[in-house]
Amino acid sequence: MKKYRFLVAAALLCAQIAAAGCAGDNPLNTPTQKLVVKGKVTGAGTPLVAALVHASADGDSGTDTTDSQGFYLLELNALPDSVELCVSAAGFLDTCMHFTFPPETLLVDLGLTGRPRDTVWVTADTVTAGETAELILGLSNPDSALAGLNLWLRSASPDIVFDTVFLESPRFPVSGMEWNVVRHDSINTIAILLIDFQGVVQIPPGSGPLMRLRYQVGPAQAPGSVTLDTTSAVVVRPIDIAYPSGLSAPGVVFRSGLIVVR
Repeated sequence: MKKYRFLVAAALLCAQIAAAGCAGDNPLNTPTQKLVVKGKVTGAGTPLVAALVHASADGDSGTDTTDSQGFYLLELNALPDSVELCVSAAGFLDTCMHFTFPPETLLVDLGLTGRPRDTVWVTADTVTAGETAELILGLSNPDSALAGLNLWLRSASPDIVFDTVFLESPRFPVSGMEWNVVRHDSINTIAILLIDFQGVVQIPPGSGPLMRLRYQVGPAQAPGSVTLDTTSAVVVRPIDIAYPSGLSAPGVVFRSGLIVVR
């Protein structure tokens, strides 16, 4: 009988503990372990401000941007078996690191390597007043793939007007790229956006033409040289689409084009 009473008491205790657990008051439950990732990001030994730091693991993720001293701190809701940490900063190569069985607090200091500058270029052309002609706009991105390009292109003369833009490039399937061309602030300035917002189609590393720019030279255009320049040009990297929070897109070098009017 004593043995039976002991078994009954034990069963009741287990039931009470289970019920308390369902109510969220189970003292035997341990709190879920979180993963804290923190450290400092530098470039050439100098703290990098506003670098994007992203950690992902088992469907969970966290993102932070570095402060004025280059420090970051982010958390994941659980302690995973493995975690990937990626860092992106303007003017530097993207860096990713993989860690297995990380401790609850993972300290990672990262020194980034400077990247070769991406360059947008426009070919030169020689025309006569009243003529319609075409230029080639190209892109050199030597070290990494790009998800897109955004720029404002301007001719120095109001008598040289952009007409049509044709997206043509052997470097990527143009059918997968969304693109738009609009007048910016005048007839001699256009805004060009070339991007795949899904991040599937990318411009691979390399150099070559992206599009043809058709333009018209007004009959009143005087002989001489007219420069083509940009008020703003940025490249869009795959990480910019995946983790856009807090990003400032890296700038590019623009090599001015030239139209010589005979």
